[in-house]
Amino acid sequence: MQRYLSRALGTALLVLPSAAHAASALVAAENHPPEWSEDDDEDHTTKPRSRMEVNVRATDADRDPITYKLSGLPVGARAEPSEGGVIIRWTPKEEDIGTYDVVAEASDGKSSVERTIRLVVEEQVESFFMPGVGYEFWLPNGSEKIGAYNGFRIEFIGASYIHRNPKPGPSHGRFYFHFDVLFSGKTGGSSAFLPTAGFDFSLEKNPPRRFLIPFFGLEGGALFNAATGTLGFMMPFVGVHFWSSGNVQLGVHGGYFLPFTSEQFETVRGVRGSLTADFSFW
Repeated sequence: MQRYLSRALGTALLVLPSAAHAASALVAAENHPPEWSEDDDEDHTTKPRSRMEVNVRATDADRDPITYKLSGLPVGARAEPSEGGVIIRWTPKEEDIGTYDVVAEASDGKSSVERTIRLVVEEQVESFFMPGVGYEFWLPNGSEKIGAYNGFRIEFIGASYIHRNPKPGPSHGRFYFHFDVLFSGKTGGSSAFLPTAGFDFSLEKNPPRRFLIPFFGLEGGALFNAATGTLGFMMPFVGVHFWSSGNVQLGVHGGYFLPFTSEQFETVRGVRGSLTADFSFW
């Protein structure tokens, strides 16, 4: 009996280490990869000169220590350790407007997971009632009869927007009206008065700058001139914003002046352009 018991105990002692080894292998095979603590499908959006903070945090069911790796950080952004994760801190500048995809990797030393964090720097400005002044010239086809004209413009932008973000469509748009006073270069020539309304839109969707923004537009109004009489006109044009912000807009544009009346068409049609500055204090 004692011999059988010793044999049985010996067998048990041999079996136990094998069972422990199998359990250890089973635990290793069942390692749980880290999991992100929250869903991050939404974009993180800010504006230039505004501070952005984004927490990157994962958990591990096995309580293994987690290490983080971030790639694709924009210039000026930094990642710092935080309680249980990493925090991205960034104060973007004007030239940083755009979209940035940062790839975050969390690893427990055995397996890792990745996620993409989208950082968006955008600007959306709407301005109203911006006064302005400008210089204007008009070179009619019949300048030998009525003279070449130049003078000044008093302008008023009724509404203006700047959308420097991923939205579709033109990034800049304006709706305005102005009153032009032009003087003939011909001796004895009569002055011209042109009340005008128009609109223009940029050719770009999301330019990361405030300057040199090309645009196109259309104006229409009336011409009061003793030499030509009163007539309506339209003028398609193209131009460039030298500078465009919510408070200051400097630009130049030029187009072709087209009268509605056929009687004075050949005399009045011609090149017309202007240089303007608009501003507001609010």
